[in-house]
Parts: sequence; C-alpha cells; structure tokens
Amino acid sequence: MRVWWGILLLGAVGAKADVTLKVINEITRPTWSYSRTVSVPAGVSVYEMMLQAQTDFRDFRFEGTYYSDLSSHFICSFNNLASNVTGNTYWGFENGVNYQFDRGVDLILVYDGDTIVFRYTKDQGTATLGSFTADQCAKFVN
Repeated sequence: MRVWWGILLLGAVGAKADVTLKVINEITRPTWSYSRTVSVPAGVSVYEMMLQAQTDFRDFRFEGTYYSDLSSHFICSFNNLASNVTGNTYWGFENGVNYQFDRGVDLILVYDGDTIVFRYTKDQGTATLGSFTADQCAKFVN
C-alpha cells in the first residue's frame, strides 16, 4: 500500500509539467508583468523550473543566493528589479490563488497545471519563509 501512495503522489516517471510562471511588479514605475509557460519534468523544484525558464526565454532573468539555514535560495531580483531595503520591498512568492508559500523555492515542487507567482511586494511585517524580506535579501544584493 505504501508504494502505491508514492506512485500516486509523485506521478508517472518522466511525466511532463507545464507550469505557468508569473512575475508581477505593481509597485515600481514603470509597472510590468511577465507570464510564460515553462515545461519541466513533474516534481522538480520551483528553483529548477526558474533555471529552465531562464534557459528557454531570453527575456527572463533572475538572481538568487543559496541560504543554507533554510536550505533554499533567496530570489532577490527579476529582470534587474531587485529587493530594496530602503523601500522595504521584496519578491513575494505565492501560488496562483494568492497563497504565500511558507518555504523557499528549492522546497516547493511543481506539477502539471501549477501556477507560480512572484510579486514585488512592500514589506508590511507579514513575510513568510517563502517571501524573503528586503533585509534578508540585502546581504546578498548589496
């Protein structure tokens, strides 16, 4: 029974996942948004999916640094828009229905039909582990 559940949860070996990746800046002018469908093997991390997007799409770039205490990367910049300590801004990380993840990009796995959204956000003191604050990113981008 245990093996059956593992197959059910992980999907078929070699299954493909088409994942919608959205990056939204509604704070800094000019505002912009970016949306692409990224094809990856089902069950890879969001970070791996982002690396694939960077390979597939010349107009998509991001910067991140691995933070060993959380076993994940900080994503501090998309297309040259970086987190800003003075402005208390950071890149929030959520699913397609505005639910902020409580883990970093290396710890969230993607499957076919998923939507991953990075939203440039003003820190209101509510950031979770999946949404690193400007102060946390500052040590990597400054």
